[in-house]
Amino acid sequence: MMCAGHDPLDELKIALGEMLPENGNAGFAVRWVSDCVEQLPAAERALLGRASAKRQRTFSSGRAAARAALTSLGHASVIVGRGDSGEPLWPDGIAGCISHTDELALAVALPVALPVALPAASPVDMRLDGRMRLAGSSDGDRGGEREGDRGGKTEGDLLSIGIDVEPVRPIEQGVWNMVAVESERAHPQAHLDWYRIALFSLKEAAYKAMFPLCRRFINFDELALTQPMQFARVSPGAGRPPSNGGIPLYEEAELIWPLEAAFATASEQLAEELDNVALDAKALYWRGNMISCVVARAEESRHMS
Repeated sequence: MMCAGHDPLDELKIALGEMLPENGNAGFAVRWVSDCVEQLPAAERALLGRASAKRQRTFSSGRAAARAALTSLGHASVIVGRGDSGEPLWPDGIAGCISHTDELALAVALPVALPVALPAASPVDMRLDGRMRLAGSSDGDRGGEREGDRGGKTEGDLLSIGIDVEPVRPIEQGVWNMVAVESERAHPQAHLDWYRIALFSLKEAAYKAMFPLCRRFINFDELALTQPMQFARVSPGAGRPPSNGGIPLYEEAELIWPLEAAFATASEQLAEELDNVALDAKALYWRGNMISCVVARAEESRHMS
């Protein structure tokens, strides 16, 4: 049981810090979703328009997390605007991402190799719940942060970052078939809710990291796991991940299961676009949520003669 006065987010903050690149000097923040619209700058409040009360809570909480992440990097008074595709707009030289559920909001800001510019418009994307909406139409949805010139970068330079948080829940078979390629659907644990949500969340985070570099919609089947997801470690007292229908909703904050994943491009077009880009993918389970982080970094071209 948790000690009196213990904030369960404290343990999550430690785990999230371990997910981020060690050499990236990343700023991040995580908070419970609440109505903090009045705390937003006027320019950000104006972005809400006639949004529902629920949308106001998630949007304002996401922007509050983004401001906290930026403040830790020395950008305390920045307005986090919104681009034509609904993506958050970050200061020059910063790549960032916001994601939220109905209860949890998190944001990350990362200094990158070169200043970045706005992306092209995003196409239509089929969401996990089966609804159609524009990619990048909200902070928690698909859609890149910004697009940057990749010229002049050296191996190891950080280029962009994507994060995603998803509640662990069943996925309809038709949607699962869209998310997973054949090899991923054939995995022995592919029927488990946690596996399906982890894969979906990792691909969402990967999309957010890749969009600024590709400037186009990327289908789920253009990216494939090169090996099964691996549990990086099991926290003390957590036991082993369940082999039955899914992950129980634990109350103890210490029960965190970090995952590591390796992706490969599964389409010739994406392989060409990301010829000199590597993706570092990690995820963790926390209190019924799967949280993923994918960092894009420069690497030596795979097509060099």
